[in-house]
Amino acid sequence: MYHFLIFERDTGELVGKGGMHSLSSKHFGWPEVGYSFKQAAWGKGYATEFLSGFIDNWWSLPRKETELEVDPRSVDFEAGSSSPTIGERLTALADVKNVGSVKVLEKTRFSKFSEWTGIDNRAASMGQEITLAGFSMAAPLKDSS
Repeated sequence: MYHFLIFERDTGELVGKGGMHSLSSKHFGWPEVGYSFKQAAWGKGYATEFLSGFIDNWWSLPRKETELEVDPRSVDFEAGSSSPTIGERLTALADVKNVGSVKVLEKTRFSKFSEWTGIDNRAASMGQEITLAGFSMAAPLKDSS
């Protein structure tokens, strides 16, 4: 896949990891980005810095046309049109209780398009109920000049 380890610049300490979870997300069909940080690193801007850099790098990679089956909620519809305008998207998930992560996604131009409740499969909270939100961002418009 496309993963990175994230280190604190001054000390060299490993503070987190992030990258592309999947090129075809089981949740939405689009590529899905994610990240996690040590609790001691929360609130220091590392997630926003990482995600901003990752997004810029992601959209600069070479592309080839492909066909994906995607969640229709993640597709924009033009006003008055019954057919979707489909451009490439990048998606992410967040626990709605993780306010910091939701803010990072919003700061980096992701928009929430879905929310649902299910059973958590993370080791620390296995089997508990969790409410997740799906976020997406459209590929930047290409400069035609």
